[in-house]
Amino acid sequence: MKLKSSPAGDMLQAPGYLLTILRIYLGIILLFTVTGKLLAATPFPAEMLDFINFEIKAGRPSGFYARFLQLVIIPIAGLTSYLVTTREVIAGFGLLLGAFTRLSALIAIMSFMNYMLAKGRWFWSPDSEDAAVFFIALVLFLGRAGRFFGLDGMLEKSGQSYFKVFFTYDFTAQGAHLLFIPFHIQKNKAGMRNAQSFARRCIKI
Repeated sequence: MKLKSSPAGDMLQAPGYLLTILRIYLGIILLFTVTGKLLAATPFPAEMLDFINFEIKAGRPSGFYARFLQLVIIPIAGLTSYLVTTREVIAGFGLLLGAFTRLSALIAIMSFMNYMLAKGRWFWSPDSEDAAVFFIALVLFLGRAGRFFGLDGMLEKSGQSYFKVFFTYDFTAQGAHLLFIPFHIQKNKAGMRNAQSFARRCIKI
């Protein structure tokens, strides 16, 4: 597949229309999946518990992940099921619209990774559909696919500014602090960042 330079010039990218096809496809898949969960005759929390227990009894998850499911996920199955459906809705609409595409793709990557671990399937398993969509999500994450025919691209082309927030930890003599570092990025034709508008606030944890 022919590669070309990205608009930012900082990486090589596949043609935009290919990334757009993959992005829309994966967004539709996620939304169909979550719709099936919400409209199923069996409530999703009960369905999820049945699935987990079946996989554990079949011995498919590896030891560490089986213990994680038993000790962490099963006791809070109701909350977990809500989080699963919520993240799939967010990722599905985000990918479909090309909005916050990297975040949406990252959510999808985490979801498919959990499905693979629960089923005891890995990237090299020939029957793992989750592995296939995992790599689609990874390509969309690395390719910043929302810049092509998506809201991310419209925002970038409009020259508007927006915020990106980065998180880091700072360990001092007074204790550990979680640093929220908002980057105010001013987009212009040269793609320059306005480094003057950095802000930092520190929350003790």
